[in-house]
Amino acid sequence: MFNSKHANKMVSTLKSVLERTPGLVITDAVIHSDNGTEFKNKFMTIMITGLGSRQVFSAVYHPQTQGLVEKLNGTIKLSLLQKADGDGAWSVCYEQVLIDYNNTKHSTIGMSPNEAVNKCVRKLTLNVNGATLEDVLNEDAMVKKNIEMVKERTIKCANKANKAHLKGKDIASLKVGDRVVVRLPKRYRKKNESQFPRSGK
Repeated sequence: MFNSKHANKMVSTLKSVLERTPGLVITDAVIHSDNGTEFKNKFMTIMITGLGSRQVFSAVYHPQTQGLVEKLNGTIKLSLLQKADGDGAWSVCYEQVLIDYNNTKHSTIGMSPNEAVNKCVRKLTLNVNGATLEDVLNEDAMVKKNIEMVKERTIKCANKANKAHLKGKDIASLKVGDRVVVRLPKRYRKKNESQFPRSGK
């Protein structure tokens, strides 16, 4: 919840929410918003369609169509007023209000919003390069798995590409000091430049 009527701030805020919430999946989602210029602009359209989602706008001058959002705004405003200092500075207690809200059981869903998000994340069947959801959550395991995968693919591609140049040698058997030919792809070559402009040890 923040006070901004600028399109670029809305896009950057949505982007930061997505980056800070890796379990949040909004592909094929419907994003419901009012007709304010901060939501109805080409930047938001590009970002939302890029996520594979679509945007639906509420009826003009009819806040009742935004019932859930208006209820949430009212709840957060009330909590901010109750927790704010005597001088009315709500920015210092804003984070705590959000933490309290997200960890409080809601009668409509029978659990807290954090529990609901975690339940959805656990149900995701994630398979990224052979990694399970646990691997993704365990960053070290994911990094190791990706390093091994890249290493295997590199050796496989290098063996295939250099078989003729290595005279049947396997690339894994190369040692420091062995001579290899480096092929320069066409897009990086100057006109009339050799396909194999350099070799190295």
